Amino acid sequence: MDVLQSQHAFWYGQKRKSSVLLDCRQESYFHYLFGVTEDSFYGAIDLRSGEAYLFMPRMPESFAVWFGEIPTPASVKATYAVQVHSTSPACRLCLQ
Repeated sequence: MDVLQSQHAFWYGQKRKSSVLLDCRQESYFHYLFGVTEDSFYGAIDLRSGEAYLFMPRMPESFAVWFGEIPTPASVKATYAVQVHSTSPACRLCLQ
């Protein structure tokens, strides 16, 4: 059996520390690996295939008042050219 049959590496990007949009500076390693500038994303890489995945946070519609248009998985996929999944609070606990 191949040891790397289904091995993945997970990373967590910068977490927003307040409600101020400008206070987020993405972790350099996360930006290097995934190109993501937004906060609170998780990323994974399949170590066998090299395929990358992003897990984006779910934001309530009320965030649009302060932060503008809320990105959808499709818009994030178009921006970063990787598979994108939306995370629920329960999923975020599993990834931590």
